[in-house]
Amino acid sequence: MFGNFRKELETRVALNGPEFQDALSKEVAKEEQRHEQRVKEFQEKINMLNQKYKELEDEFRLALTIEAKRYKEVKEDFDHVAADLVEHKQALFEFEQKEKEMASLIQDMTSIVEEQKAKISELTKSNEEATANLKLDCNQRFHWERFLWSPSNILINFCK
Repeated sequence: MFGNFRKELETRVALNGPEFQDALSKEVAKEEQRHEQRVKEFQEKINMLNQKYKELEDEFRLALTIEAKRYKEVKEDFDHVAADLVEHKQALFEFEQKEKEMASLIQDMTSIVEEQKAKISELTKSNEEATANLKLDCNQRFHWERFLWSPSNILINFCK
């Protein structure tokens, strides 16, 4: 049992020996190279992500600028529409007032027309009565004058 152990110890490399130091140096160099390669890859990835972040920031700034411009335009349009609305409301109010005045005026004029129609009707009736009376009077005078100027009446009147 100790024999196998000794054989194994003899075949093992000594930790302080040059073979071990050489093997250790090679492994450390490999690990350092792998580490440098990974650091390089990570640095490239960091640079790429920083570039993407910068591009995203630029895109975001541009979008903010565009949206600010659009907001300003919409705000200006809204202010114009709001001012137009105030003007239109005022105009509508004025038109409604004029419409009420016109309706009142039409009602007054309708009343005046009805009164005038009634007066015209009265005058027409009165005129017709006066014309009838005048015709009657004229007819009576005509007959009276005929009577007065008849030859027999002329003699009577002459003799008196």
